Amino acid sequence: MPARFRRFLLGSSLALAIGCGSADPGVQGGADAPVTPERRAKSRRNPRPELDPTQIVFSLRHREEELEACAGEPRASGHVQLRWRVTKSGSVRDVKVLSSTLPEQALTDCVVEKVRELKFTRSSRSATAHWTFVFGLERGAVASEDQPSKGRRKKRRVEPGLSIDEQSPGFLEPDRISSVVEAGFRLYGHCYRDGLSRTPGLGGAVRLKIVIAPTGEVENVLDGGSDLPDQRVINCVAQGIFALQFPKPQRGSVHVLYRVVFDAS
Repeated sequence: MPARFRRFLLGSSLALAIGCGSADPGVQGGADAPVTPERRAKSRRNPRPELDPTQIVFSLRHREEELEACAGEPRASGHVQLRWRVTKSGSVRDVKVLSSTLPEQALTDCVVEKVRELKFTRSSRSATAHWTFVFGLERGAVASEDQPSKGRRKKRRVEPGLSIDEQSPGFLEPDRISSVVEAGFRLYGHCYRDGLSRTPGLGGAVRLKIVIAPTGEVENVLDGGSDLPDQRVINCVAQGIFALQFPKPQRGSVHVLYRVVFDAS
């Protein structure tokens, strides 16, 4: 039986087969041409397309350990958000650091160097890529009701798959959040499939606290109490969440509590 994961959204559940596809996406094309004033003017009229996140995932495959090594020993926690250009020949150019929470500049520089070494499929035109590399998630505050007193059994309660934090300053309809999160299932499935290759039978819940900025971009992701025993899978799912773009919320940023349960049965 193929590995499957179950997702729970607003109290409902659905089992989906994992699969990101085996073939690299992309269109075959020619090499880069020299930049001329006419080409610059045309570029302003027709901005570069945004590279699909799955193409980034394919290019990062089998290089996870190299990137993790950038966090040093002992492993530093934080995330690095980068933007770069992918040429028609598939090479990486113009890597720019948009933000970094890693404690040392050398660690961020290491991530930049690894990205410069990536190779993408050839295409008919150049593209822009954005990605957030996660190296261990900061643990968000856990509600006191989730921490039973010593010697007292925790009262079992129904855990929603997606909810908006009561302290959230802004608001976005849960159904609209769900539809965007569902778009990232192929990315999460890739994360879990790699986890299964390391640990057959791997299972558990990834619980994340997602901060959606007023622009609709993901501003931050925290660990909301994950019990899946593979930190690389948790980091990978967080990277997929960072890649999402939500509708603009009302009244400011929105704090979302999200859970996805992975089950190999």
